[in-house]
Amino acid sequence: MDSVIYRAANPDNYYYYYTVSGIMDNDYELPVLIDGQRAIYLTNLKQAPEMAPIMEREATVHHVFISKSTGKMLYDLRFVSAEYNSDYISNPPSKPILR
Repeated sequence: MDSVIYRAANPDNYYYYYTVSGIMDNDYELPVLIDGQRAIYLTNLKQAPEMAPIMEREATVHHVFISKSTGKMLYDLRFVSAEYNSDYISNPPSKPILR
């Protein structure tokens, strides 16, 4: 993780920024890899005591992945209060197509 940003003037959003390199540094592979780990990110969010004040405000929590090679935003993994305040996952990982 490179940085965490929370602006008091905009309490509805909380951002974690990550710079990715290597195999993950592309906008095709990264979303697939991150979506596959979505449940883990959500579980970590729910279990982090330091996130309680953010969750009480019902802020949207973003995990933003930035390309090291281009500086381009590759993916914004978002969690809204309906997800982290319940067992519901609004955007579950895509299921693989079986052939």
